[in-house]
Amino acid sequence: MRCPNCNYEYEDTINFCPNCGTKNQSESIPKEKRKFSKSTKVALFTVLAVIVVGGVAVFRVFENMKTPDKFIGYIQSGDEDAAQEIFNSKIVSSEKYGQQALQEAQIQMEDIVNAYYAGTATYEDANKMLEGYLPFYSDLTEEYQSRVEALYQSQANFQEAETLLAQGDYDGASSLYAQVIAEDSNYEPAQERLDECYDRVLEDIMETAEGLAAAEKYDDAIFNLTRGMERGLEEEDTALLEEKIEIYTQEEKDKELSEADMQKNAGNLEQSLALLSDYVKKWGDDADVSAKIAEVGALYEKNVEEQVRGLLEQKDVENARIAVKEGRTVLPDSEQLVALEEEVLEYYPIKLQDIYLFSSNLRGEREYIADPKDRYQNQYKEGFLYYDPGRNGADFESIEREEVYLLNGEYVRFTAIIAPSDIFGSRGYDARFTVYGDGIELFSTVVQRNSKAVDIDVNVTGIEKLQIAFYDGCNGVFLLAEPLLYKR
Repeated sequence: MRCPNCNYEYEDTINFCPNCGTKNQSESIPKEKRKFSKSTKVALFTVLAVIVVGGVAVFRVFENMKTPDKFIGYIQSGDEDAAQEIFNSKIVSSEKYGQQALQEAQIQMEDIVNAYYAGTATYEDANKMLEGYLPFYSDLTEEYQSRVEALYQSQANFQEAETLLAQGDYDGASSLYAQVIAEDSNYEPAQERLDECYDRVLEDIMETAEGLAAAEKYDDAIFNLTRGMERGLEEEDTALLEEKIEIYTQEEKDKELSEADMQKNAGNLEQSLALLSDYVKKWGDDADVSAKIAEVGALYEKNVEEQVRGLLEQKDVENARIAVKEGRTVLPDSEQLVALEEEVLEYYPIKLQDIYLFSSNLRGEREYIADPKDRYQNQYKEGFLYYDPGRNGADFESIEREEVYLLNGEYVRFTAIIAPSDIFGSRGYDARFTVYGDGIELFSTVVQRNSKAVDIDVNVTGIEKLQIAFYDGCNGVFLLAEPLLYKR
């Protein structure tokens, strides 16, 4: 056999040329008889070994390079267990694999979100695909899920806004159109409709406010305009609302002051002061309002004083006190009413037992009694029971007994009731009872067993010492009921 390549001659049974290695192409040799030379076998084995060893190395490198891809592939296929196994065994333990897997996960989740934003993936599919990454990258996954949710909510807002717009609810529609995000394909239409809604909303706000103002409901008109300014209107529209608010505010102020004047002119001074007080709390004070308050306050003080003095003339001290107290609730800082209240208190009587007892030469006894009765069963609030236990001896009968109280010139009037008493049983007696002021007799009476009750009402103006004296002719017992002193 001659080699067609190098013209080397060799046996026909040899499959390859020993000189150049060209294959023996002779078809006349049966395949089972073809064989390699020893050197050829060695060469072929060497080549095969190199190929096998190299292939294993290349396979290992290939396997190592594909670990993050396999991890991502398992996530995408929904095989969480396989993904978890690779993640725990290789991704977590290798900084290199961990970084590669994280980057690939970000790319894949970004593609998912982009597909949803482009309309090639549904809301449900996008969420389902993102959920596969949640066990491994929770924070990152939630961030991408929030982007999906933002678009989903934006689209829902647009659709609901369209419905409200068709129903004529421009306020509600504008609120939803304003929530359509820029990444939404509906953003441009939403902005156009938003401008339309704002125009209609502004018209509604102005019409409503004008109607309320026409009915003099300025507070409601101002409230309506103020809420309108919170609806994101254009700057020029907001300026228009602010101008209207200023106009209605002044009209409301004028109305409130006019009502206060009407109440004053009608004589309802308390109501006028209340309206002016509310005005100050609401709008603040100014010179004109302060002058009005002073004017009405002076008239009110005068009315209260006239009412109180009229009651005092009628000796109706309690209602006088109530009147001045009510006046002070209206004008708590009024110096005139404070002085009047102190004056009214001086009309209240002081009990004799509360006055300092300067001296006493009573031979017998004097006893304070609550709720006493006289011989005729007349009931009193309180009083003193005077009696002398002495039964014999002219010296006892000839001495006038007395108590001396210090008034220091502070009182103008002393009142009491003198009456016989049967507290110790029926006795026959005469007793002389006398009231002195600084030694001058002011009142005197004789109390006998069958005497009627006698009222005492004496002027003690300027008196320093008040003397209560009695002479007991024969073991007399009498009651000095409700002894009172007055400063006015």
